[in-house]
Amino acid sequence: MLAQAVGMPSAPGAIDPTRGLAITRTYLGAFFDEQLKGRWEPLFDGPSPEEPEVTVQLP
Repeated sequence: MLAQAVGMPSAPGAIDPTRGLAITRTYLGAFFDEQLKGRWEPLFDGPSPEEPEVTVQLP
């Protein structure tokens, strides 16, 4: 986000910084809800159509 703010070009293939931040917030929130609150989070069961940029690797 800082590079974009000062006018530097994004790296080829990079997603928009605002979108990356939104995805990070979604996954961190789901992680902490699952680990600290004991709530099942379907976000970790496989790919999410809302976040096609994210690759999920299941064991």
